Amino acid sequence: MRTTSSGKRLFIEAVVVVVSILLAFAIDAGWDQRQARQDERAVLRGLQSELQESRLIIESSRRNTAQAYERLKYFVAAPRSELLALSPVAAVGEVFQPLTRQWDETLPRGALDAATGSGKLASISDPVLRAALARLGGAHASVKEMTAVIGEMDARTVAMLGELEGIQAIFVMPEPELDSGTLGALRDDPKIMGATTAKIWFLAGYLYQLQLLEATIDENLELIAAVLDD
Repeated sequence: MRTTSSGKRLFIEAVVVVVSILLAFAIDAGWDQRQARQDERAVLRGLQSELQESRLIIESSRRNTAQAYERLKYFVAAPRSELLALSPVAAVGEVFQPLTRQWDETLPRGALDAATGSGKLASISDPVLRAALARLGGAHASVKEMTAVIGEMDARTVAMLGELEGIQAIFVMPEPELDSGTLGALRDDPKIMGATTAKIWFLAGYLYQLQLLEATIDENLELIAAVLDD
């Protein structure tokens, strides 16, 4: 009887030890899951805020770029007499600025780059969201590449424009003006008109890439909101 009783006690003690170990593992696993979930939500909130800010910047860039695009098309296609009737002050905004600058703005990428560099994107539980975030990086790269191309074009155009005395004078005026003689010279210069046509083409490409990026951002914002609301 003593042997049987002692065996039962040892068995019960062993069961208690095993149950205690399993319970400790379960508690640790639950804690790890909760911590992982909190980390994921923190990453997603940072990405959400960043993408919402990017959305506003894209809207501003698209509006200003579209305006420059239309002004350059006017410079190329407007009747010469109508073009030369522009006031010297208006000609700066209608012709010189669209020819020499672009209205891109740097998009915030701190949260996305940090999540990518730290490997935290891989910890996001939703595979559809992970794939969408991967596409976001590619969309950013396409916009950046197009921006660089237009920047190089602008630099070459500025070098050509700088050879004209009427353009040189702009930089020493209290209020920049572009006289009709210089404006006519720009219109008659085949190199300037070629540069203008090329920029019109690439601005259209830039606007298209912005549209794709915006669509990708909207997709990610929708997916992030769904995960955070879960």
